[in-house]
Amino acid sequence: FYYPRDLEGFLQGNAPVDDGPGGDFGEFAMLNLRLTEGLRKSDCEKRFGAAGRAAFEKMEERAALCPAGLVKLDGKRIAFTPEGFLVSNALLLRLLEE
Repeated sequence: FYYPRDLEGFLQGNAPVDDGPGGDFGEFAMLNLRLTEGLRKSDCEKRFGAAGRAAFEKMEERAALCPAGLVKLDGKRIAFTPEGFLVSNALLLRLLEE
């Protein structure tokens, strides 16, 4: 959702506008990787179907190539370690590259 650029309407309490179901896989992955739980394969499949599973698996391959101690992989999710969060922007670029 979003609020239209209308200060008077906002101040009067106008409701936000529905902006649809959300972004693409890249946005979904980025937002989930910024959480301590990380990105779960089951969530990718639920939201994007077979394409989500394939995108997760590709990201998992890239994550396996990251420096040791920055990313946790268990076959079901990808998550940053505490050290990985310190360099999360660089890791996200690597994991989300097309």
